Amino acid sequence: MTKFFPIVLISLFMRFSESTAQINYRVDEWRVETSKLIVRAMNSFGDEVFAGTSGGLVIYSPTGTKTITVLDGLSSLDISSMAVDETGIVILGMNSPTGNIDFYSSTDGSIYSIDENLTKITSIAVVGDSIYAGFIALDQIGVLLVTFDGISGRYQFRDSFLNFPEGISFSEVGAISVIQDSIYLGTDGGLLSASILGDNLKDPANWVHLKLNTGEKEFVNAIGLTEGKLIVALKRGVFRRDEASWIQDGIYSPLSL
Repeated sequence: MTKFFPIVLISLFMRFSESTAQINYRVDEWRVETSKLIVRAMNSFGDEVFAGTSGGLVIYSPTGTKTITVLDGLSSLDISSMAVDETGIVILGMNSPTGNIDFYSSTDGSIYSIDENLTKITSIAVVGDSIYAGFIALDQIGVLLVTFDGISGRYQFRDSFLNFPEGISFSEVGAISVIQDSIYLGTDGGLLSASILGDNLKDPANWVHLKLNTGEKEFVNAIGLTEGKLIVALKRGVFRRDEASWIQDGIYSPLSL
């Protein structure tokens, strides 16, 4: 028996080595399989549709579907908000606890991130070469300003705004929209607006608080413009601003400033 022991040992070692090589080869081919059940935002550019999900960025095109994950360079899988600029750069706001802003190029697939030690990006609006993003950072809620730098060819952090009028409290900027020369913030404490032309957004006096005078805190979760009129989406319906009032299906609610 002792004469055959070295042969048996060598045979077992060779089989183990072959098995290990096969395992390593298969691991190299693995991809991240993520849950994309929660779709939080959708945008399009050209013939592609982008979906920001709880499991990465899903891209639909005439040639098929693919998912961009951390293996491709994303800082996180869980996307909370999204927008696309005029050049096809997809701006991704990451959910808690990452809070980064990722940039995905729809032309070459490159990815980079901005990390300002935030907890969550709650909303994004793109205006020309500027990005306004609502954020949460521990106990702070505010708006981030990011601008495109022509020298580096990338977006870079520029400023943040945390000071708002007294008498308004909110826990999230759920919607941002820039309409003409004004920026609007939809929060769970109502609607805020300010001019972006020359005004210092760090000064609380430059913000105006608009709310529906119902005696309840209104969560403004979407903001838009139709026929020159400002519209907001609340949990109880869509309202349109008409001079000093908000209208919903012919029902007027006085505007409180």
